[in-house]
Amino acid sequence: MNTPRPGRLLRTAAGIELGSLLVLLVNLATVHLASISSLAGPVHGCAYLFTVVAVARDPRRTPLTTTLALLPGIGGVLALRGLTRSDATAPVDRQPAAITESARRRPALMSDDRPGASPGGSPPPSCSH
Repeated sequence: MNTPRPGRLLRTAAGIELGSLLVLLVNLATVHLASISSLAGPVHGCAYLFTVVAVARDPRRTPLTTTLALLPGIGGVLALRGLTRSDATAPVDRQPAAITESARRRPALMSDDRPGASPGGSPPPSCSH
């Protein structure tokens, strides 16, 4: 069974946290139905707690992302953005590409092996009449 990655769960929880807060605020500003508040309030609270714990357990966390996760509503989205940026700036360990059999048989051209190239690497003299 393939388990979801922590980043995927964090993205989902951050989206639910923000969405449920918007539902609560729109309900408060318009009709203020108790049934909407009683449903969206606990959903928002659980998503908030899940987001804070998920950020705290993420190995890419920084003190800033942990602090951002504590902001209700938008904190999960901001923390997720910070984690994504720290992941993008981290060095990537990549294995060198495998050399195919056709690449081994093909001779490599050096920069000086090009037709018309001068030994110093500068362009060939132009012919002007």
